Amino acid sequence: MNLQQLQSMGAFAPIEAIPQQIEWKGQTFEIGVKRLSFGAAERMRSNGAENFNTRLIAECVLLAGEPLKYDDAFRLDPSLAQQLLIAVNRAHEDTEDPKAPTSGAN
Repeated sequence: MNLQQLQSMGAFAPIEAIPQQIEWKGQTFEIGVKRLSFGAAERMRSNGAENFNTRLIAECVLLAGEPLKYDDAFRLDPSLAQQLLIAVNRAHEDTEDPKAPTSGAN
């Protein structure tokens, strides 16, 4: 096995954001979600558990292609933050086809 074979098998976190749809307050929105690489996840874990979900949203969520700043993620309505976290988790779980919709029934 070589680096090119690993890359073709999806061994590296993609650079491009994965489109995800969320629903909030009766509206459907499309956001982008960046998958965390192993190193980025380790860096977040090494910073401790405090505000982990806020940091996860700020690190992964793109709105209109722009990253969400930590301070903005910190001030999110809890119900919106929950929907964003669901989208982040969904994007990280969809390893076969990251753009395929999931039913949520796993």
